[in-house]
Amino acid sequence: MAQTSFMFHAIGDLVDGDWADVHYSYTFKKFQQFLKRVGQVNSLENLLAGASDSEVYLTFDDGHISNYQAAKYLYENRLGRADFFVNPDLVGRAFYMSWEQLRELSEMGMSIQSHGLDHCYLSDCDDVELHRQLLESKRIIEKNIEQTVTILAPPGGRFDQRVEKIAKQVGYKMIANSVPGHVSSKPSYLCPRVAVMREHSVDTLLGYRSRFSRSLIQQKVKYWVLKLVKMILGNQRYEKLRWQLLGEQ
Repeated sequence: MAQTSFMFHAIGDLVDGDWADVHYSYTFKKFQQFLKRVGQVNSLENLLAGASDSEVYLTFDDGHISNYQAAKYLYENRLGRADFFVNPDLVGRAFYMSWEQLRELSEMGMSIQSHGLDHCYLSDCDDVELHRQLLESKRIIEKNIEQTVTILAPPGGRFDQRVEKIAKQVGYKMIANSVPGHVSSKPSYLCPRVAVMREHSVDTLLGYRSRFSRSLIQQKVKYWVLKLVKMILGNQRYEKLRWQLLGEQ
């Protein structure tokens, strides 16, 4: 099996008024089943530090309140660590984790990392705003959590060479992107992740770990096709089209 990093978002059922994207929300039952099948997991932060030889890495984007329970489940069942990518400007708002909860996660050994300042698409920012997004998000998280921020997960997976360049300048050691693929035992600056969707079965997720996974190849093709569409339409028009096709949350 190859080393694989999985990108989760909300865990569990959503209630009315929740901002989370239902298409990326995974049920808590399937999440538990997944962990039971894979056993120990780890964080990309530990991989960067050379303190992990795990086959499965868990990451969570957006800081949804449900991630707090997911982290507690990992901790209480001694299943390992994970990375939680948050937007400082959104911490504490409705259906987001609070700074108190994030500090508790950090005390459990979880990794709290940057998802940008306010979840804007970094590739849409000019250089001044991009520098602010990357530096301020890192600074605010470090101030509130008292933990060094070393990894950036670009919101929506949108990043370009400018993001890479400025991220390195302000001190990020890795970009956890949304490009499907396997993790190298010697971590590279750009780390691939497999996005977990609502419709994915546990067997589907486990299948992505194979070095010769047909499903992963299909995911790669889908990713690059959608990337081309985003480039042609632009992020805003793409998002509008996406919701027209998928339906509102």
